[in-house]
Amino acid sequence: MEKTVAAHHRCVKDSWPGCEPPTADQAPDPRQAAAQATAAHAEGRTRVVRTRQR
Repeated sequence: MEKTVAAHHRCVKDSWPGCEPPTADQAPDPRQAAAQATAAHAEGRTRVVRTRQR
């Protein structure tokens, strides 16, 4: 199983050379990511949608 996963990982790396994990200076701020996720979740709530439709 490990060999298959390693081969697939190598295949993906060869196919997508720009697809590397972000470095520490490129990584998004966890608090900012959490705030964006919370806002996106709140946008879809039923009460919010009904209030906007009024």
